[in-house]
Amino acid sequence: GMILALGQPLILLQDDLPAGAGDACALLQDDHGGGKMLAEHMFARPCHHPVMLVPGLRWPAMERRERGIRAVMRERGLRQPLHLVRC
Repeated sequence: GMILALGQPLILLQDDLPAGAGDACALLQDDHGGGKMLAEHMFARPCHHPVMLVPGLRWPAMERRERGIRAVMRERGLRQPLHLVRC
């Protein structure tokens, strides 16, 4: 809203661009891939109660990490839930 109304170039870090952002770009890391790497490490040994701490506010980067973890769980046929703890 207000920041976009300034009409200045905008660079967002670790967040999605809002619709109609105009002269803006977003710098993102591979959060989905990072989530998969975390899950591979976590499930390399028995893990019966996986827990992920996530921020209370919506954050696209964390949502992508969660999807990466869940992808590994599906690939491995793991049926236990991924417990999300909002903090």
